Amino acid sequence: LVYTLRGDIAVENGKYEAAAALYKKAVAASKNIYTAPVYLLKQTLVYAQLGNKAEAQKCLDALQAEYPMSTEAREAEKVLGSF
Repeated sequence: LVYTLRGDIAVENGKYEAAAALYKKAVAASKNIYTAPVYLLKQTLVYAQLGNKAEAQKCLDALQAEYPMSTEAREAEKVLGSF
C-alpha cells in the first residue's frame, strides 16, 4: 500500500517515471487478485501518459495473463486501444 500511495503522489507531482517504478514495486509486493490488478492498471496508465506504449503493453499483457477476468484488464485494454 505504501508504494501505491507514493506512486499516486508522484503522479500528482508529474513524476511519472518515479510513479511507474513505485507501482511496479507495489505489484511485486502484492500478488493477490484484489490489489495487483489495480496497481498494474495504474502502471499501464502512467506508461501511456509517458508515451511509452511498449511498457504499457507489457503491463497490459501481464494484467490479461494473470488477472484476465478483472475489471482493470478490460479498462487497460480500452486505454491502450485509444493510445
